[in-house]
Amino acid sequence: MNTLNTLNTLNMQTIETFVEVVESKSFSAAARKLGRAQSYVSNLVFELEDWFGETVFDRQGRYPILTEKGHELYFEAKALHEARLLFTKKAKYISLGEHNSFSFASDMMSEFPEGEQILHKINTLYPNVELRLTNPSGDHILRLLYEGHLDAAVISGHVSFDHIPNIGVIPVSNTPVYCVATDNHPVMKSSKITVNELMKHRQVIACSHLRTNESRKPFLKISPSIWEADSVYDAATLVAHGFGWAILPEHIVDLFESNNLLKKVPLAEGVLPQSISSTLAWNKDKQNNPILKTIINTLNK
Repeated sequence: MNTLNTLNTLNMQTIETFVEVVESKSFSAAARKLGRAQSYVSNLVFELEDWFGETVFDRQGRYPILTEKGHELYFEAKALHEARLLFTKKAKYISLGEHNSFSFASDMMSEFPEGEQILHKINTLYPNVELRLTNPSGDHILRLLYEGHLDAAVISGHVSFDHIPNIGVIPVSNTPVYCVATDNHPVMKSSKITVNELMKHRQVIACSHLRTNESRKPFLKISPSIWEADSVYDAATLVAHGFGWAILPEHIVDLFESNNLLKKVPLAEGVLPQSISSTLAWNKDKQNNPILKTIINTLNK
């Protein structure tokens, strides 16, 4: 091998490039994965061979093949590569300090497209964080936020936060909602169903969207006859068994409608809002949490 100075110039990028060429089985494939020019990858491998004092690839064929010495070096390089990845994860975890866990709740009526993107970012940027996802009711979410048991939450409906101190909020995407019933329910026998017609039949309401509007009255309540369910899924199941009609979010309606269990009620114009608003809320005592900052920045883009 060459001098100590040459040894010091061998960096992790060179080692990881070598590992990637081995595992990609070609210089061009490794270059594409690394987002680099093929010449750049080839030069790094040449630098490695110069430092090592041995040829690590047989380049006579179409694809590079590890030499015997190259095999020996690969196992050591792979170990270093994995050790660096582990070190990076541990360092990020330690740097989070008291923020090494995060609790996030979503009202069961809410279904916002940014949700999956946020989870992917948390998984990528904070792989060692203990993430807790829950689906409590709207009022329960507000209490948990205020008491500091939740870091952040998405809540549906026209929620007033005026009576709750120390809560930050930003709007998120609206959730489409539909009125649904079984095919043989009385409300399905005519078109352009009015509010008066809906009021004649039992409405099934998920507790998740009860008492979360400004007047503190049941949100989206139309009929005087009510059955309450613990979740939107339970509400949909009751409706599918013929126990009433319900106003449910699109993601639940699609699930039950695709299995021919529920159908959308043909409503007269203006009977029901086409969507309900959703809000991201957080306890301001947690606003320095890097995960919370990632969520807010994602939603603000």
